Amino acid sequence: MKEKYDHEKLLNEKKTLQIENEQIIRNNLYILLFIVIVIACLIFLYQRKLIQKERTIQMQEEQLRIYSLQIHENEMQMAQNKVHIMQLSEQLAANEGLHETMMEQQNGLNELKKRNENLQKETILLQQNMAEYSQNMQGKLKTQLMSFDVMAEENTRLRNREEFLCKLLIPYIKPLDSLIKSPKQLTIVQWAEVEENINKLYNNFTLRLKEQFPSFTNNDLQVCCLIKLRITVSDIAKILNISPASVSKRKQRIKEQIIKELGDNFDKSQLIDIWIWEY
Repeated sequence: MKEKYDHEKLLNEKKTLQIENEQIIRNNLYILLFIVIVIACLIFLYQRKLIQKERTIQMQEEQLRIYSLQIHENEMQMAQNKVHIMQLSEQLAANEGLHETMMEQQNGLNELKKRNENLQKETILLQQNMAEYSQNMQGKLKTQLMSFDVMAEENTRLRNREEFLCKLLIPYIKPLDSLIKSPKQLTIVQWAEVEENINKLYNNFTLRLKEQFPSFTNNDLQVCCLIKLRITVSDIAKILNISPASVSKRKQRIKEQIIKELGDNFDKSQLIDIWIWEY
């Protein structure tokens, strides 16, 4: 009986020890699982923070690019407006006595000056916003923006150079030079020569107009060609053998057709001459 008692006691102690070991293992597993969960949560939160930071940086970089692009567009538009202001001023002096035409061109001149003032204010505000974003800019983005600045400046120089070369070439193109210096009514053959040379000089000017505005008549295209050459209203009247008032009416009809075709993409306050100069 004593041996049996000792044996049962030993079994019970062994069983109790086994239960305690299992409990310890189970507790250790719970602790390990808890640690794994905590670490996983920390990793998740850290990665989420990194992703948010990366998105914030990307948004800032994109905003800087938008600011930079808008600034260069404003600067290009202001430079172009200054050229148009000078050209309109010259035409105002040449159209002295044509009250209706002078009023229209004076309004266009005032509108250009007002736009340049607004563009200047907008550019200053964009530069201020850009300076705030640029404080935390990384070297790679700075390099990208510098490259963009170089490309934008090069684009402006090329555009100005193109206009300069076109103006320089006109005196060497006899049909155009004689039309500007000695405006007179043209024959069908002479008009064909003028249109052909304008298309060569201004990247298929009339062909692009015909394609985009099928409703344009030959008379409309002739008026557009003469405006493109910066010919004054009084000289256009001589070439087309009509009155200056009729020239203004034709320009207004052309503008209405453009508005009908382009809709909201055309600024109704813009002078038709300027739109054609830039086309």
